[in-house]
Amino acid sequence: MLPLIFWTIAFLFWNAIKARFSGVEFGLVQAVKSVASGKPHYHMWFLFMIFGLYLFTPLIRTLVRNAGRRELWFFVIVMFSLSALDELLEIFFDDEDGFFLFWFLPYIPYFICGHLIASSKRNDGKFISLVVFVASVFFTAIGFYLLTGMKGPEKGIYFYGNLSVSVIPMSIALMWLLRSLSFSERVAEWFGVLSALTLGIYLIHPIFLESFRFFYFKAKDYYPLLSVPALTVLIFGGSLMFAFVLRKTPYLKRVI
Repeated sequence: MLPLIFWTIAFLFWNAIKARFSGVEFGLVQAVKSVASGKPHYHMWFLFMIFGLYLFTPLIRTLVRNAGRRELWFFVIVMFSLSALDELLEIFFDDEDGFFLFWFLPYIPYFICGHLIASSKRNDGKFISLVVFVASVFFTAIGFYLLTGMKGPEKGIYFYGNLSVSVIPMSIALMWLLRSLSFSERVAEWFGVLSALTLGIYLIHPIFLESFRFFYFKAKDYYPLLSVPALTVLIFGGSLMFAFVLRKTPYLKRVI
């Protein structure tokens, strides 16, 4: 709850600062509307979704505790299928986002699937996971290209969505792949430190990204093969350092 409140206020101020420099109107009405829509900033939907998911975690925990793995996998497959279908229908029927308290529903299968993979005693499947991951990445790129050609980029972007028919198997395959890998104690420790900073990196990165854009450094304006990786490293590095400082600061470490 604290990260949701803190970052909502932080990005309302950030949007007000941007509006002042760009000449766009952003007052109390716009601020209230953005919060009511669950998107005080475009990436903040994640925290609003997580809020709903955490509210129902006790119920989900009871379900997981009393159901067998086969029943849970069946539930995950059915829910993923319905979520993917709902996401696909939105492309063709221009459905709205809906009320943010319901955003968590399509992500329940991710939640339970993560538990099933993490608690699995199987350690094989590296090759299959890698094949599925690579195939899903390829299918995502091809799907975006074809759908963009038919209905424009605003529809083609569907294939990059968290619940698209290609990203779901890609995510599951990546989770299985990471689960099956083994690391040295030192590397595992570094991954542990990095994982503790991922939420902070995600939350702060738009400020770095939009700051670069404000100063007219856009990847597409330069040689993309070099500018895109360079910009990615700069934004990730800046976000990582900022999240690290927050993590080491009393009180503020609780917001990430």
